[in-house]
Amino acid sequence: MLKPIWRSQNICDEENDNERSEEELESEDDDGDYNQHMGGVDLLDSLIALYRTKIRSKKWYHRLFFHFLDMIVVTCWLLYKRHCKCNNLSDAEVMRLYAFKSYTAQGLCKSGRRKRKEDGPVVEFQVIMRQRRGRDPLLQSQSQM
Repeated sequence: MLKPIWRSQNICDEENDNERSEEELESEDDDGDYNQHMGGVDLLDSLIALYRTKIRSKKWYHRLFFHFLDMIVVTCWLLYKRHCKCNNLSDAEVMRLYAFKSYTAQGLCKSGRRKRKEDGPVVEFQVIMRQRRGRDPLLQSQSQM
């Protein structure tokens, strides 16, 4: 089994039965150290796999975008759970991941685009620009009279 070597100073002495010499070996505590620091990544991966956004596309960046979107939503849900735990809410009051993703999707769909402010009719703007350029037919006809 290959595993990364953590900066653990735990070294034990073990006698080899054949040679009767002591060898310095790393202790098994490294596995616990590794698992302690990798728990969040494994949790995130397993939660993403529960309700993955399944989209089929030939474009690679679509899959990447939806994976990042899933990561963001799951991370927000974990923060939401931590916030609920700090506020002493019961497990029944905390929203499940599926419901959280559904409400998030509904909120994003309902948000829509912002409406632009209407400053007035476009016609008035065009008349003013024509007057400045000297191309307004109404002004030319009045000046000829």
